[in-house]
Amino acid sequence: MRFRFAALLVLIAAPALADNAAIAERAISDHALPAYERLSAEMAGLADAAATCDAEATRAAYHEAFDAWMGVAHLAMGPAEEGGRMFAIAFWPDAKDFTGRQLRGLIADEDPVVDDPAAFAEQSIAVRGLFAMERLFFDTEIATTDAYRCRLAAAIGRELARNADAIRAGWTTHAEEMRKAGEADAALYPDADGPARAFFNAALGGLQTTADLRLGRPLGSIRKPRPNRAEARRSDRSLKNVRLSLFAVRSLFETAFAPSLSEADAAPVRSAFAYALKMVEDAPSPLTVAVADPSGRLKIDVARGAIEAAREALLFGVGGPLALAPGFNALDGD
Repeated sequence: MRFRFAALLVLIAAPALADNAAIAERAISDHALPAYERLSAEMAGLADAAATCDAEATRAAYHEAFDAWMGVAHLAMGPAEEGGRMFAIAFWPDAKDFTGRQLRGLIADEDPVVDDPAAFAEQSIAVRGLFAMERLFFDTEIATTDAYRCRLAAAIGRELARNADAIRAGWTTHAEEMRKAGEADAALYPDADGPARAFFNAALGGLQTTADLRLGRPLGSIRKPRPNRAEARRSDRSLKNVRLSLFAVRSLFETAFAPSLSEADAAPVRSAFAYALKMVEDAPSPLTVAVADPSGRLKIDVARGAIEAAREALLFGVGGPLALAPGFNALDGD
């Protein structure tokens, strides 16, 4: 880590080749805001489907909503962090199965809190998000009467829609704070380069999360793979989430950063993303089976390595030419 960080500091010592305000504006207008508009719309659709208690419609809407969430999950900043909203939408990793345990408690008591939106919003984040909805519609181990499941699903759907819309609305204000970065009255971003750096860290963090958590956790060790730690395994989305997370970060790169790079600087980053996506496409599915099979886990590990390489390419291919130093959290694990 020390060598890499020192090398990056040498690179960023040169004057920036780009206007970081333009990078931030592209990231805001063409990446973050449209992605959060989509999330709000898909969560509203999930809430509508859950209110009907039609299992098939709710499962389909759940997948659309989760797809939209993967388009913004790397943007762990601003309104998404306020009040723990991002964790209320997707409480994962959940090593101690808080979601299952607390759902069973609600179900055992047929707790009427599900009928009061304000009271339900005060419940644990473990029972208010996508993984709670997954347990209701994809997990045969969660036993509940149809009547209470309908009420509980409706409550979760309403809460997901409320949180997603709150983040979307919050980004309207947050975007303006980003746009006035460096000005005398800039409370959130006193440094003019702060917004561009925040998006750079979001891209690096998104790749690290995918490599370390979405693939690393279920891989475990050769002697002890951990298939049950795969994200969204019950709805068989584990590898799809890996692929969509890569698409989302690549989209941020292409939208915000690539226009400010020379072709010589952008090309290695593009190649690294292309290779990582190919390795993920070639990985055997489902992930829960692949990690326990010697040949399968080898391909999963190759995919993880390719994602780590894409992160390295992004770190140096963007950070150096554009004079953006990553935050220390983005380097954790190096």
